[in-house]
Parts: sequence; C-alpha cells; structure tokens
Amino acid sequence: MPSPICTLWRVQSSLPRVAQPSMWQSMIPKPFRKGADGSRPIGAVRTQRWNPATTYIILALLVGSQAIQLMQIRHSTANITRETEAKLALLRGVIEKVKAGEDVDVEGLLGTGNREKEKEWEKFMKDIEEEDMRLSTHKEKRRNSDRIDDLKNPEEEQVIVTPKTSVAEEKNRPARFV
Repeated sequence: MPSPICTLWRVQSSLPRVAQPSMWQSMIPKPFRKGADGSRPIGAVRTQRWNPATTYIILALLVGSQAIQLMQIRHSTANITRETEAKLALLRGVIEKVKAGEDVDVEGLLGTGNREKEKEWEKFMKDIEEEDMRLSTHKEKRRNSDRIDDLKNPEEEQVIVTPKTSVAEEKNRPARFV
C-alpha cells in the first residue's frame, strides 16, 4: 500500500500549479503560516528582544527633523525681515527727499506702472497689515486676561497705607501689596 504522502504528492503533481495548495501556502509569509493541524510550526516564530537603541534612534530622528524645520523657519523669517527692512528704508528715503523739497521720481522709485513692483508692494502692505492685526489681537488678549485677573483679585494691586504713619515715613517705607 502506498504511503499517504506519496498519494498526496501524486494528486498535487497532477493538478495545475495554480490549483496546488503548496503554491498558495508559499505566498503566505513563514511567520504567519499554519501547520497541517492548524497550529504554527515550532520554531517558526522567533521572539526577539527590543533593541534599546531603537528608542534613541527614533528620538534623534524626531529631534533632528524638528531642528531642521526650526532652521528653515528662522531662515524664512530672516529673509522676510530683510525684505521688509529694505522696503521700509526705500520708503523712508523717498519721504525724507519729499520733505526736504527735492525733486524725486516717486513713481520710478516705488515702481508705479511696473506690474511686478506693484505686486511686490501690494504683498508688502498686506504682510504689514496682517502683522499689525496679529499684534493688536495679541495685545488685546493680554489686556483682556489682565482685566479678568483684576476682576478675580481686585485687592491684589491696592497699596495698604496705615493711617498712623506720616507722609515722610511713607516715602521711606516700601509699599506692600496684598
């Protein structure tokens, strides 16, 4: 009587390669393959310890990428500041010449009539307006938070002066805040 392995081999060899179960099993990665009884083969799954250096490598990558991004932001900020200062210096020069009564070609200096220069000036003015809006909202938020703090603790900023002291003594004595 032929062995069961031999008959299984004959059946599989007579089928086309696409229909053979061994072809489909070979497509599954070895760690995920199951044995004939449904369990994983012994030794197929290796347990490896976590490399302690991996954490440091990941942290170094994160910190490095953030540092590069910060450098890019600083570089772009420096470029914007440089362009803004150049435009402001040009405006100041034109204004000083006009105040001094000199004949100045304002349109030529500021680029009136030149599409590219006009767009640059529009962008410049828009950036200045946005910066002013940002600063004003930031100052307003600070003022509002200070007012809220004053409402919560109104007696904190009051100077306490006792009636028994004279004005001369008050000048020498530092004020107390409660």
